[in-house]
Amino acid sequence: MNVRAIPRGEFEWINFIRSRLGSVHHGGQGIGDDAAILPSRLLWTTDALVEGVHFLSSWPMHGVGYKSLACNVSDIAAMGGRPLYALLTTGLPPSYPPQKYADFLEGFKQALDDFDIDLMGGDTVRSNDAFFSISLLGEVIRRPLLRSGAQVNDFIYVSGYLGESSLGLQTLLEKIPPSQTSDLWVKRHLYPEPRLSLIGWLSEHFTITAAIDCSDGFLADLEHIAEESQKGYEIYLDKLPTPRGITMPNNWQETPWEFVFAGGEDYEIIFTSPNILPSEGEGIPITCVGKIIENDFRLLWKNTPLPREAVPRGFTHF
Repeated sequence: MNVRAIPRGEFEWINFIRSRLGSVHHGGQGIGDDAAILPSRLLWTTDALVEGVHFLSSWPMHGVGYKSLACNVSDIAAMGGRPLYALLTTGLPPSYPPQKYADFLEGFKQALDDFDIDLMGGDTVRSNDAFFSISLLGEVIRRPLLRSGAQVNDFIYVSGYLGESSLGLQTLLEKIPPSQTSDLWVKRHLYPEPRLSLIGWLSEHFTITAAIDCSDGFLADLEHIAEESQKGYEIYLDKLPTPRGITMPNNWQETPWEFVFAGGEDYEIIFTSPNILPSEGEGIPITCVGKIIENDFRLLWKNTPLPREAVPRGFTHF
């Protein structure tokens, strides 16, 4: 392979794999969305947590166990589905403390119960670093929600609050001092709340044209909708729902706004619709933050355009 052709980042690698290995020959829809769609209307997704990348050994392993499954459930929710069956693959060093693994399994079991999922099997292997990889099978409730369906003049919505998980991460890393809201932020990071009931309600009452779960950061994930739909977007950054328990500055360049734009791991749903939606559904806030346009990308702060390259994009694995 030509060195110049080697991908440099996470999404370049995904597109590289998709162009070479992503052909689907037996029906269904493969790479490009939060989960694959099988011919029988089943949904199939996978995700992994790696020690030193996604969590530290000093963190509460009960929360790591819960999160490992919940982040996969969020993918199923974003596709308009419900989860059914899981496989768990565990990699552990020989010296890994048994109690830590037991705590992980307790958290994983709580997530299985909370989301009514059956664990069907998996694998356990020896590894230099601890990792936990989950494969999750679900089913479409009404119709699959894809990233590719956004239409010009659709409104762009996001559920819940953005940036709270990032503040929880900063708290766990001891990079910000504890506050009265620290426990909430840490809980949002370790115990995500996939928006299963909200997506079911939205799909029943409104037209949802495209959706994605917010895992890598609001702007980074919104760009996936734009790319798959071959459309542009206009976003009013000052309208994004901000973390509870913090007063946001008036300057978009100050740090707390970075968590909102690009923090990631909120596991909220970004979606598009031609409908004017209520400000809440199933007890979850719904915020209109922009609209789909024919092409180009416009970021506005209080009606003032910002240079796109100056605003943080989000997390990337490479």
